[in-house]
Amino acid sequence: MQLFQRYKASFLFTRIEKSHLVATKFVDTLLDSGLNKAVSAFHYGVRFNRLYFAHVVIALLDDDDREEFWAIYDAADAKAFVRILQRLEGRIHSLVNDNRTHQLLLDAVGWAISNPTLLLEGTRSPLDSPNIVALALLIHELHRANEDGTLSIRTFIHDEQQQFGKHLKMAFDVSKRFGHVDATSPLAEMVNVKEMATFDCEFRVSSSKASFGLQVLDVALWLTKRFTDNPDSVRGRCRDLAELILRCGFISHFTQDSMWQEVVRGYEELQSAPRLTREQERKGRELLQELEEHRLKRMRIAS
Repeated sequence: MQLFQRYKASFLFTRIEKSHLVATKFVDTLLDSGLNKAVSAFHYGVRFNRLYFAHVVIALLDDDDREEFWAIYDAADAKAFVRILQRLEGRIHSLVNDNRTHQLLLDAVGWAISNPTLLLEGTRSPLDSPNIVALALLIHELHRANEDGTLSIRTFIHDEQQQFGKHLKMAFDVSKRFGHVDATSPLAEMVNVKEMATFDCEFRVSSSKASFGLQVLDVALWLTKRFTDNPDSVRGRCRDLAELILRCGFISHFTQDSMWQEVVRGYEELQSAPRLTREQERKGRELLQELEEHRLKRMRIAS
């Protein structure tokens, strides 16, 4: 505890809900506008739209769907993929009440049922593992902390990973160079990225047995997880340490609940935006009509 206080340590944790990770991979497979011709870039590429549709679909997937899809994604099993899509189609019919959401999701699922093989072009890889997603999320949060350009990370050390080592390095090398512009804005576009100078270092690997620093962080990680899962189970000096870590830290969640919170936050931000003038609203409706006509034409041609 005194060590962390002396060096004014800061902590950043990521927490991945594995079933949510599988569900988001299903959504990306289904709604990728580059592959599914019934989905427009407007609905997939704009952050709020993507999160909203992802939230609706994920809420309709049960645990069996997610477990089945993970095996399907590994084997690129088109017939089994269609079975999940047909179940999802039935749930959309009966459970989704918003007319526009209903239409867009049924169009996307219908196209996917007719073209399942095209959506399963990329099968599961080590880059889809929770370890890689956690690393990418960690780097994303560090880029966000460096929006003013004053942060420079000189050393980045990961504990040894026999299974994912080279993939972690690959993910680090790609992610460290680029950050999303206005990453939390509901109107942020997926392709809106910029080069970042957050990291002035290479990816280093070390054994926990040989690194006092990693051993200390292992304790901090274990204690924080236990304290957040069951606060009453941590007492005395351990509780003091856990509370210090959380005061000096931040946990980035990748969960179904955190996605819903982002949808709500995005909706509230859009609702609080200045009202459009009549001319702006007219032009906006015209643009939406053009986008919809293009989407329908693209869907018909590809059917």
